[in-house]
Amino acid sequence: MSEPVSSPEALGSRIKTARRAQRVRQEDLAATVGSSHRFLRDLERGDASQIQRLFAVLAELGLKLAIDVPPAPPSRPARGHRS
Repeated sequence: MSEPVSSPEALGSRIKTARRAQRVRQEDLAATVGSSHRFLRDLERGDASQIQRLFAVLAELGLKLAIDVPPAPPSRPARGHRS
Protein backbone atom coordinates (compact mmCIF):
# COMPACT_ATOMS: atom_id res chain seq x y z
CA MET A 1 0.00 0.00 0.00
CA SER A 2 1.39 3.38 -0.97
CA GLU A 3 1.09 6.17 1.60
CA PRO A 4 1.88 9.84 1.05
CA VAL A 5 4.68 11.27 3.15
CA SER A 6 4.44 15.02 3.51
CA SER A 7 7.02 15.87 6.16
CA PRO A 8 10.27 14.68 7.72
CA GLU A 9 8.31 13.79 10.85
CA ALA A 10 5.91 11.57 8.90
CA LEU A 11 8.80 9.81 7.16
CA GLY A 12 10.60 9.30 10.46
CA SER A 13 7.47 7.92 12.06
CA ARG A 14 7.01 5.38 9.28
CA ILE A 15 10.64 4.31 9.52
CA LYS A 16 10.37 3.92 13.28
CA THR A 17 7.13 1.94 12.98
CA ALA A 18 8.66 -0.44 10.43
CA ARG A 19 11.83 -0.90 12.51
CA ARG A 20 9.86 -1.65 15.65
CA ALA A 21 7.50 -4.02 13.82
CA GLN A 22 10.55 -5.99 12.74
CA ARG A 23 11.93 -5.83 16.29
CA VAL A 24 15.21 -4.26 15.21
CA ARG A 25 17.07 -2.00 17.62
CA GLN A 26 18.19 1.44 16.45
CA GLU A 27 21.80 0.57 17.15
CA ASP A 28 21.60 -2.61 15.07
CA LEU A 29 19.93 -0.91 12.11
CA ALA A 30 22.42 1.97 12.19
CA ALA A 31 25.33 -0.48 12.16
CA THR A 32 23.78 -2.52 9.34
CA VAL A 33 23.36 0.51 7.07
CA GLY A 34 26.71 2.06 8.02
CA SER A 35 25.27 5.03 9.86
CA SER A 36 25.44 6.37 13.37
CA HIS A 37 22.85 5.69 16.03
CA ARG A 38 22.47 9.47 16.40
CA PHE A 39 21.57 9.91 12.70
CA LEU A 40 18.95 7.17 12.88
CA ARG A 41 17.50 8.64 16.08
CA ASP A 42 17.30 12.07 14.45
CA LEU A 43 15.81 10.58 11.28
CA GLU A 44 13.06 8.86 13.25
CA ARG A 45 12.29 12.17 14.99
CA GLY A 46 12.18 14.05 11.69
CA ASP A 47 15.20 16.12 12.77
CA ALA A 48 17.78 15.07 10.17
CA SER A 49 18.78 18.27 8.36
CA GLN A 50 19.32 16.59 4.98
CA ILE A 51 15.83 15.10 5.15
CA GLN A 52 14.34 18.48 6.02
CA ARG A 53 16.11 19.99 3.02
CA LEU A 54 14.83 17.16 0.83
CA PHE A 55 11.25 18.03 1.74
CA ALA A 56 11.91 21.73 1.04
CA VAL A 57 13.21 20.83 -2.45
CA LEU A 58 10.22 18.56 -3.11
CA ALA A 59 7.78 21.28 -2.03
CA GLU A 60 9.51 23.92 -4.16
CA LEU A 61 9.26 21.67 -7.23
CA GLY A 62 5.70 20.61 -6.51
CA LEU A 63 6.72 16.99 -6.06
CA LYS A 64 5.13 14.55 -3.65
CA LEU A 65 6.74 11.61 -1.92
CA ALA A 66 5.00 8.32 -1.17
CA ILE A 67 6.31 5.28 0.64
CA ASP A 68 5.32 1.71 -0.19
CA VAL A 69 4.32 0.01 3.06
CA PRO A 70 4.23 -3.77 2.67
CA PRO A 71 1.84 -5.88 4.72
CA ALA A 72 3.07 -6.54 8.23
CA PRO A 73 5.73 -9.26 8.19
CA PRO A 74 5.48 -12.14 10.60
CA SER A 75 7.03 -11.37 13.96
CA ARG A 76 10.57 -12.48 14.49
CA PRO A 77 12.40 -12.77 17.80
CA ALA A 78 14.26 -9.69 18.97
CA ARG A 79 17.99 -9.79 18.30
CA GLY A 80 19.94 -11.15 21.19
CA HIS A 81 16.97 -13.14 22.51
CA ARG A 82 16.57 -16.85 22.20
CA SER A 83 13.27 -18.37 21.12
